Amino acid sequence: MIVLVAVISLMLAGTAFLLVKGFMAFFQAEKMLSGKKGELEFLFSRNPFPSEANLKVERSNLSILDDQLADLLGEVGRGQVQSEEQSPNKFGAQFWDVRKELFARARERGIKVDNSFDFGFAKHMSGVPPAPQDVARLTQQLRIVQRLSLLMFDAGITGLDGLGREEFEVDAKAAGEPAAQPRRSRRGATDTAVSLNTYNPNAGLIPEGELFGRWRFVFRFAAKEDVLLAVLNRLAREPLFVVVSDLVVEGDAGIKQWNTEAAAKTEDGTAAAAAAEVAAAAVPRDLRIVCGRDVPLSARMTLDVYQFRAGRPSPAVRPGEGAK
Repeated sequence: MIVLVAVISLMLAGTAFLLVKGFMAFFQAEKMLSGKKGELEFLFSRNPFPSEANLKVERSNLSILDDQLADLLGEVGRGQVQSEEQSPNKFGAQFWDVRKELFARARERGIKVDNSFDFGFAKHMSGVPPAPQDVARLTQQLRIVQRLSLLMFDAGITGLDGLGREEFEVDAKAAGEPAAQPRRSRRGATDTAVSLNTYNPNAGLIPEGELFGRWRFVFRFAAKEDVLLAVLNRLAREPLFVVVSDLVVEGDAGIKQWNTEAAAKTEDGTAAAAAAEVAAAAVPRDLRIVCGRDVPLSARMTLDVYQFRAGRPSPAVRPGEGAK
C-alpha cells in the first residue's frame, strides 16, 4: 500500500512539474507574441509615404542628376555624325562625291590607293540605289568613313588597301558568310578579295534604354612607325568618340597584336599587358618590331566609333561647330 501511494505521489509530482513548465513556456510565448504584435501595430500605424519636404529634396537631386547626364551626353556626343534623311539617288551621288574627294586627297599626299577601291561600299559601286529605310544610316556611316580616311591620309600613311564596315542593309549577307568583292589589277584581270566587311543589323543603333550604340570599322594600311603614332594621336584628338579596340602591326619579320578588349577583361594589370600583346611569330630580337626602327609597317586597326543618345548641347561647342 505504501509503495502504491509513493508511485502515485511521484506521478502527481511529475505531472505538476510538466504543467508548470508548459504554463511557463506558454506565458513566455504569449509575451513574445504580444511584443511582436505591438511592433507590427506600430509599423502599420506609420505613414508609409515620404514627407513633402523629402519629396522636394529628392526631386531637386533627380533634376541635378538629369542635368549632369544631359551635359555629359552633350559633351561626349558633340562631335558625332548624325543620321541624315535623303533620297536613295541622292545618297548614290554623295557616295561618288566622297569617293572622288578621298582619291583626290590620296593623290595629293602621294598615298597609294587602288583605283577600284570602294572604301567598304562595294555593293553600292554598281549604281543600284539602296533601300529607302537604309539611306539615313548609310549616309551617317559614309560620313564617318570619310572623316577617318581623311584623318589617316593627313597623318601621312603610305597606302590604304583595305577598309571594312558593318553591313546592315536589308539585302546584306547573313553573319558568318564571307563577303567577296571583285578587284581589278593593273593588268586588267579581275581577282576576288575577301572583304573586311561584317554583318551587324544593329550597327550604329542605340538600344532602347541604353546610352550609346557603336559602329565598327577596320582599316588596313601601310605606314612608317612615326606615322602610325601620328594616326593614334590624331584619333585621340578626333571629336568623334573613337576607341582603338584592336591593332595588329606587321614589320619586315614579325607581327605584334594589341587588343584593348582582351586587356580590359583581365583584372591583373601585368597579365592584361601580357594578354593584350601577342607575338604572332617568334623572331630573333634584332628583327622584332621595336621603337625607333624606320621600317615599313603593315597595320590592321579596328576602330569602334560610339554613337551617344541625344543630350544637352555642349557649352564648349563653338558657333557653327556642333554635330556634323
